[in-house]
Amino acid sequence: MEYINRKQSTYLSKKRKDSGHEKPYDVNYWGIGNEVWGGGGMMTPEQYVADYRKYATAAPTFALNQFSEDSRYFILSGADANKPKERRYWTKSVMKELSKARPPKVDGYDLHWYNWYLGNEFSASATDFNANDWYQVIKGATELEDILKEQYDLIQDGLDQLPEPEGEFDQKLEKIDLILGEWGNWYGRAFFEEKALYQQNTMRDAITTAIVLDIFHSNADKVKMASMAQTINVLNALILTNGEQFVLTPVYDIFKMYKVHRNNDVLDVTITDENSDHVKFFASINDKIIYLNVINFDLTETISVDIDLPGLVLQYQKEELAANDMHETNTFEDPNHLRAAIVEQRNNVSANELFDISIKPMSVSVFKIVLG
Repeated sequence: MEYINRKQSTYLSKKRKDSGHEKPYDVNYWGIGNEVWGGGGMMTPEQYVADYRKYATAAPTFALNQFSEDSRYFILSGADANKPKERRYWTKSVMKELSKARPPKVDGYDLHWYNWYLGNEFSASATDFNANDWYQVIKGATELEDILKEQYDLIQDGLDQLPEPEGEFDQKLEKIDLILGEWGNWYGRAFFEEKALYQQNTMRDAITTAIVLDIFHSNADKVKMASMAQTINVLNALILTNGEQFVLTPVYDIFKMYKVHRNNDVLDVTITDENSDHVKFFASINDKIIYLNVINFDLTETISVDIDLPGLVLQYQKEELAANDMHETNTFEDPNHLRAAIVEQRNNVSANELFDISIKPMSVSVFKIVLG
């Protein structure tokens, strides 16, 4: 922390300058321990919180006085979200341990969740799969929302049990943000790749990534941060490389399409068709522009959607990522095989409802709808 952040001239800050970085990096986000329930120590919640207290308290601020504003953001190692019993036990126990004495500085709680699909003897493949595999992986992605709500509620319950401060210098820990620090699809065969955990992505991964991002958007009041930890070459990657070559995966296009939701407000979507099990919707609004996501993960059926809007529509466009086969992807030989594109634009619409909008199977669409 001193090497990275200290402004004053010390042995370690001089080392940073000698390495070519004159100014401090001003890193604010600090994870104290990582997956301590597993490879990070195989700890019990009691052991971990005892260690967390020591490190969180001893971590330096480099402030000139003790009343200076503390911008550091400390992240506590949360549960393994893939284990239902363990994740509930871990979160309850951690919060209980924090309540036993004055709580240390805690800003975030780092949950890790992977959409596992291992198959028999870890044989499940990212590219060789059938229709049942397709729907199983997508079902796994949809289960994340209940996990996030469960963990958020457990954190709030734990905060309610914290002791009230007795002195004027004691501060009450009133909020701990829920963070999903690692997430993505993970297929069994990736364990045995020559390049560790290297994994190709297909339209299936684009679909599940869109579903997960929509879950985050819909629960923005509960989820403070989320990080798809493996962005290049590993698991649910956005980019694959081979020497000097690189290729953008279908997951990359989902992230690019979804950028339009930044800084927007979540908009309620009411679905009136009860036969929409294979369709997901999300919408946000910024001023008079609505962005609507429609995910159709059915393998064969094109659906027709009527969209009833809260105002007069002046214009709209549709950007789409769609596959003709569930195994489609981008390769080094064919890097642009599966890419998003604007497929429809209409101006001067002047209507409160859009009729018969066609949504292809195996597709993710983002509509930009401008209201009058």
